[in-house]
Amino acid sequence: MEAILAGRRGVGRAFLEQDGRPMVNLAVPVFDVTGARVLGGMVAQVNLRGIVDNTVSVARGKSGYLFVVDERGRLLGHEDFSQVLQSRDVTGSWAVRQLLAGANPADLPTPHLYRSYTGREVLGVFSPVADLGWGVIIEQPAVEAFAPVKRLLWKFGLTMVLVMAAVTSLSILFGFLFTRPIQELQQGTERIMAGDLEHALQVRAVGEIGSLVRTFNQMTRELKVKRDMEAAVRQADKLAAVGLLAAGVAHEINNPMGTVAAYTEDLLERLRTEPAAALAATGEMTEYLQVIRQQVARCTNITRSLVNFARQSRGEKQPVELNELMRDTVALVNFQARSKQVTIIQRLEPGLPVVFADRGELQQVFLNLLQNAVDATDTGGHIHVNSFRGDDGVTVTVVDNGCGITEEHLPLIFDPFFTTKPVGKGTGLGLSICYGILSTLGGQIKVNSREGEGTVVTVTLPPAEMDAQGVSSL
Repeated sequence: MEAILAGRRGVGRAFLEQDGRPMVNLAVPVFDVTGARVLGGMVAQVNLRGIVDNTVSVARGKSGYLFVVDERGRLLGHEDFSQVLQSRDVTGSWAVRQLLAGANPADLPTPHLYRSYTGREVLGVFSPVADLGWGVIIEQPAVEAFAPVKRLLWKFGLTMVLVMAAVTSLSILFGFLFTRPIQELQQGTERIMAGDLEHALQVRAVGEIGSLVRTFNQMTRELKVKRDMEAAVRQADKLAAVGLLAAGVAHEINNPMGTVAAYTEDLLERLRTEPAAALAATGEMTEYLQVIRQQVARCTNITRSLVNFARQSRGEKQPVELNELMRDTVALVNFQARSKQVTIIQRLEPGLPVVFADRGELQQVFLNLLQNAVDATDTGGHIHVNSFRGDDGVTVTVVDNGCGITEEHLPLIFDPFFTTKPVGKGTGLGLSICYGILSTLGGQIKVNSREGEGTVVTVTLPPAEMDAQGVSSL
């Protein structure tokens, strides 16, 4: 009535009928024809269900819902009208509490994630109804709200997986096509390092890889030519050494053969006058035969050493006992040394580990060193040949008290064709060949010399146990 008397329309508080219907009183003033004086008014009770039903029909998703509350938070309308009839308490919703607290929706995050009066997590917004104190709240379950995002993420993830799978497959394919020639090149390199210079790679790739393979094959051919030339030079050096040793070896053989001839002739003479049984009984027959056998064995050792040295090397590594090799090599230069009254003294440590090498090539190294020492040593001089196990491997030293090497010549001694010997007495290849052979064996050679005092040549080789990996690749 106050609104009518004041000449304005009025809306009363919403209330619920006994059957649960939401109702509200509406007051409208009636004016005279001039519109200046209030003559009376009309008051009507309006059922809010139809109005609210039109409101809750707003689109809100499959499982979203809209409801209306009054200024006290009472439920006035809901798409599930049974909740209105049951007077469902909706004040547990965060949006309702904010509405009752008079919060301004513009100051709050929109939409807001919270737990509704139903106990479910929802996204919701609210808006107050001006002049009435009512509020309209829309809530949608978070599961449904985020479902499109999740579907998008799932599709995006699936797309990324498919793209990554495709990229990975292409990478593997192109990687295989690209790396296969590289792997073949690596395997070829390993075979070349193992000494197989007959190996040639097939040119399957094009472009830079193909060019690299062709260059590699060309390099292999050149290395083979170089190896063959080096082998020819080494063999020539061997044959030159054999020529120098021939006279000495012949003399070395003549001495034991002379002893064999003398003992044989004496034995035959005695057999003409004495029974063989008598000589056997006294043991003289055995003594004669033992001397003959010893001298024949001496000849055999000398010729065997020379034949083994002269034989062309195949480059095959095998276990070599250094002390035995040194004794055989000294036997080859003994006559040359004795002819100059040079004494060779051997101090060979027993029990040295074997080394893996080509026996002929290694003997060539030490023969060159011993011949150089004999050539450099004056009459009555001494040469010491020592072997021992050091920290870096098995070591052999050849020490002479000869003329030595001048300081300016010392850096040049490993250069091919460099020699200080008179013309016709040396090719200048000996030490160069020694250096090359020892390098392929993983060994070292060092020369210390003083002019007029002598020279010390030190050769160090890795023992077999240190070279196990290299051996396995032979």
